[in-house]
Amino acid sequence: MDDGQVENVVHHHTSLDTAAAVTKAPAPPLSSAETLNPSLALVRKSDLKEGVIQTYQIVAGTASQSVLVMREGDTLYAFLNRCPHAGWPLDTFDGRLLRTEKGDLICAAHMAVFDPRTGTCLGGPGQGRGLTPVKVEETEGGWQLIMK
Repeated sequence: MDDGQVENVVHHHTSLDTAAAVTKAPAPPLSSAETLNPSLALVRKSDLKEGVIQTYQIVAGTASQSVLVMREGDTLYAFLNRCPHAGWPLDTFDGRLLRTEKGDLICAAHMAVFDPRTGTCLGGPGQGRGLTPVKVEETEGGWQLIMK
């Protein structure tokens, strides 16, 4: 990394492990959430279990965003961890993610249900408004999350 670059840090946690891994990727200097574009964060395949939804905290300078990711084979699905109904994170106050028996994601605040592959709202408050997707590009050994 060049001395003039700022680091983006990805803090990874699941409902059981709140600080399991930290990955760094270079980024331009950042000062606020408005200047977060473009922000890049690397997610390693070895950090993700098949079908498990995990939360990553993307930190760039003083800006921070929570991202939900789920791996299926060589595909990574990623969405902002923000319910379109009320703007709150989907996980519980202690970081747990709720899922239906079919594996769909449940918003802990108002019980809206989302498809973890498409982000589509399947029921509850906010119907017609899905989760905000995060662009994903496959890299050697993982994926690059590209924040807008």
